[in-house]
Parts: sequence; C-alpha cells; structure tokens
Amino acid sequence: MEEASGVRMAPGNGENSYATNSRLQEKAILETRPVLSKAIEEVLSTCDSTMVVADLGCSSGPNTLLVVSEVIGAIRAYTKKADDARGVEVQFFLNDLPGNDFNFVFRSLEYYHNLGGGKDTPPYYVAGLPGSYYQKLFPRRSVHLFHSSYSLMWRSKIPPELSSCTHLNEGNIYIGKTTPPIVIKMFQEQFQKDFELFLTLRSRELVNGGRMLLTFLGRKSEEMLMHGDVATAFEWVSISLQSLVQKGRVEKEKLDSFNLPYYAPSVKEMTRKTIRYLTVPIVGQTSPSA
Repeated sequence: MEEASGVRMAPGNGENSYATNSRLQEKAILETRPVLSKAIEEVLSTCDSTMVVADLGCSSGPNTLLVVSEVIGAIRAYTKKADDARGVEVQFFLNDLPGNDFNFVFRSLEYYHNLGGGKDTPPYYVAGLPGSYYQKLFPRRSVHLFHSSYSLMWRSKIPPELSSCTHLNEGNIYIGKTTPPIVIKMFQEQFQKDFELFLTLRSRELVNGGRMLLTFLGRKSEEMLMHGDVATAFEWVSISLQSLVQKGRVEKEKLDSFNLPYYAPSVKEMTRKTIRYLTVPIVGQTSPSA
C-alpha cells in the first residue's frame, strides 16, 4: 500500500455509506464538546481577528459539518460570556485524502449555512484540503486549532517489511491471536514513525498558543490484542474472508497479503510519544477500544 493511497470511507449517503454508518463517531464528537470548548476559549484569548481551524481526516457526511457547528457554537458561547466584540472570523479547512467524497460535503454546506443564526454568529468560510496528514499541509505558524476525530489510528501505509513478506501474518488482517511477535513489532514501529511525524508537522504549523484536539481509538492496557466492538468487527471480517477462501471465491494468497493500515496505541505508548512535544499545548483524548 502506497503512502497517502486512495483508502477512504464509503462515499455518498446511501445505505452502505460512511455518512449513514457513523453514529459512533458522532457520539465521540459530542462527548468531547467540553474539551473542544476549553481549547477554543484558550485560543480566542490569544488570537486577533481571524481564527484558522483544521479538521484532519474529516471524511464526509453529517459528522464533518457537525465539527464546524460545534466550533461555531463554542465561539458564540465564549464571545457572549466574555462580552467579546472583536468580530472574530473563522476559516475552516476540511482535510482528508484526495479520494474523500468532498463533493458530498460541499453539497451539504448550504444546509449548515445558518448555524443557529443571529447577529452573534461569526462569519465563517469553509474550504476542502485534500492530502495526507502525514505530510505538510499548512504554512508555518498558521493554524490556531487542529481537530481530528477517529482518524489517527489509521497509518500512512502497511509496514514495508510486512508488505514484502505476504505470509508473515497468515490468516489475519490485523493483529490477531496467531499474529507473530515480529509482525506486532512492525505495526508498533510504523505507528511510532507516523505519529512522531504527525506531531512534528503539526507543531510547526500551529501558531503560538494554538491547540490540538485528537480523539482516536486506543487500548487500555499493554496487551496487544484489542477487545470491544472494533476488534469484534475485524475478527468477523477475517472469518468471512477465510470462508470465501475456502469456497474458492478469494485467493488465499490475496488474503495472506492483506493487512489493515491500522494501529490502536496504548496509553503508555501515547505518553512516550507525546512527552517531547509538551511545550506545544495539546488537548488530547484517546478513546479506548480495549
């Protein structure tokens, strides 16, 4: 799998689309509302007349514009509470891979143009930004708030060594009960490289006093096997694919060479990776899946 490949959520708003099957992600956005409000208050206390907000891995569907709505609502609440009459304008950048269904997002914008209405709603502007968040996206010191929800567990690519040795993780599509330790180490190392790169890039792009709110799936313990809904889904997909192999509908070679570009880190792994970046204020929340 190439870095920044065409992997994306199912487009449109049909029965099998991401837009129709993203209630869990919506719940995560709503649960982090207090954290988002606090981050915005801290940013508004230092920024001037323009606030730049980037939603990384925005996908498409109602959740994308729910983030826009939540930010606007938090700004309105702050300016009303603080009696702030600066007239802050907000520029939103919605980021995802080029294969994302940006057209569906833009078609939905009209519905969200009146976010509560009223003269206290700040002027806001929305733009799409295709590209991988494992690459440089913005000029230095240009973004006030980075937001990312349920995206950062996706890796930039499959570990190269795993891609070249198709039978190393035979019968699994991720870290399963029969996954060898050497493969687990490959997934860990890919996460370490990706997440350090992500933090390095964002720390350069954040303005002084900027904030990041990152919500993604992780593990409660150091045990490598995941538990919960996501792990169950992966297990059933793996079983289904093995059934198709037995029926001759999928080649065994193809299944053995397929691995998800995914890794859910533990809290301890996250702490080790972020400690050197604590000079950049980061508001982070890991949503455990184990």
